[in-house]
Amino acid sequence: MKKDYSKDKISRPRQRAMLLIANPHFQEEVQEIRKKFKIPIRGIKSNEESEKWHHNFYESDDIYFETNIKRVKEEIKQLEQEKKFREGFDLHRKFNKDAPINALSIAIKQIIKNYKMPLGWHHSVQRYILFNNVDYMLLPGNIAIRQDIDQDTDLRKLSIEIDDSTRREDLIKAWPRIKFHQKKLESYTKKKFQPIKKFERDQKAYNLKQSGKTYNEIADTLSKKYKKPISYDDVASYIKRHKQKIGIN
Repeated sequence: MKKDYSKDKISRPRQRAMLLIANPHFQEEVQEIRKKFKIPIRGIKSNEESEKWHHNFYESDDIYFETNIKRVKEEIKQLEQEKKFREGFDLHRKFNKDAPINALSIAIKQIIKNYKMPLGWHHSVQRYILFNNVDYMLLPGNIAIRQDIDQDTDLRKLSIEIDDSTRREDLIKAWPRIKFHQKKLESYTKKKFQPIKKFERDQKAYNLKQSGKTYNEIADTLSKKYKKPISYDDVASYIKRHKQKIGIN
């Protein structure tokens, strides 16, 4: 009898994670990050350890800003007074990059780049660095549906992120989830926008009327442009239809 291996099958993301953490160079870089950010060398092993590390880490970020921001602002102001705007911009950028939270994020992004991993693995790699356990990595899929809110209007913006392993069948499989989120968009309507036949002609008639042309003059102009007879009534119909499309009664 042929053996069923389906129960032994390891998902592609988990296989990829297991290969990554088995790489000795990756482990060396992880150890360096743990030392730099005072993470236990073998990872965090309890809720108490996790709470303590996170508290100390975020507190170090606050201390960094409280200790340095006044000095950096003065240095930037001095550079701007000397018309050294680029130097001031670079100093501000470096100041932000060196903050513990940003520095850790940048270190993780560098690892992702070094090992040709998708950027969407950022959170998973960070969790491995913290907890030293593939089971805690919360591995991403190869399709992410991202929803952002515009700060000025509160309108939703929907986007789909893919990575290097995304396949056509993955998109097909994810389509029901995509449609679910799509229906939450403020612009969503059951009646979809359809291309308008003769849009250019109707718009031309409307614009000519707005410029002060008579219906007969418009009919003459359109007849010459489209090389066919167009009547007064035709022009009235074109303009009426275009006005309806742009919301004018």
